[in-house]
Amino acid sequence: MLFLPNYPSIPFPPIRIHPTSGPLVIVGVEGELCRIDNKSLEPLEKHGKPFPSEITNSAICEELFVGTWVEPELQQARMGAISLDSGFVCGIDKRELRFSEKNFEIDCSVKGSKWSHPLDSEPLGIISENGLICFSNYKRGIYCVDSDSYEIWRIPEITWPPMSGYSDSEMVRTIAIGAHPQKKGETCIWIWNIIGAWATLDWSDGSIISRGSISTKGEIDMVKSDNEGGWILGLASGEIVRLSGFDLLEEAITGGPCHDALFSKGVWYIAGWRQDIQWSKNSVQHVARDELGVALYQHPMDEMLVLDNQGNWSSFGSNN
Repeated sequence: MLFLPNYPSIPFPPIRIHPTSGPLVIVGVEGELCRIDNKSLEPLEKHGKPFPSEITNSAICEELFVGTWVEPELQQARMGAISLDSGFVCGIDKRELRFSEKNFEIDCSVKGSKWSHPLDSEPLGIISENGLICFSNYKRGIYCVDSDSYEIWRIPEITWPPMSGYSDSEMVRTIAIGAHPQKKGETCIWIWNIIGAWATLDWSDGSIISRGSISTKGEIDMVKSDNEGGWILGLASGEIVRLSGFDLLEEAITGGPCHDALFSKGVWYIAGWRQDIQWSKNSVQHVARDELGVALYQHPMDEMLVLDNQGNWSSFGSNN
């Protein structure tokens, strides 16, 4: 293990990391956003909060941060894209958002955004690749737009057979980019529902390529691709499912609920429930940690880092 420098803490409770071609973007629990240097991990400027609520889904599209927020109480949801060329600013807060129902002069757009649009239902997932953005709206369908928000295609909501014991078993859990099931070396869109069924879509027109489901029963709360055909799925029950290769060989261990997972040099690194899990082809290692790891980062110095819920960095498997 390399000596870990004294990296500065993130000034808010984090929830996810977005690597970009330049700095990292750190997303906070309450909608905070901060750019940090990808080597020193120093903040590039004071963090901002351009969204009025927590950021439910987010992705990087070229040099844009694209995020969604939703306030069920107010029946409002919105998507916005912010340039990564400069720091993030602060927009309206929840109090002002509530006032906006009666005061139409209050601007509810995402502060500092290149574009910002209201959504007609809850956004359930978002991904981006090659300048295109794919997202799902609850009971509305799946959409693809370009970086200027112009629609490329839309398809109706994907349906699956309901499963006994799950009231909303057809609900989309997330959208991910994964290996194309028929064309080696290419990628496509993977739509995952809440009970581990999937449908793969073509980026060009949204047509369905294939469908399937895992055999392990439970509610999915995390999905990560290794970009080589395999997956890690975190279940709310604490089970962790690994799907390997194009035949998607299924194996399961315990150690969740999971918060993040990264695949590097043939090994899955998993931020489990107060533990770091290293899952190779033939072995599994669990190392307990004091704080809850929420996101992983492969540092350019070849060190796998864990960002915990207090905003502190530590080496993977170091027990903080």
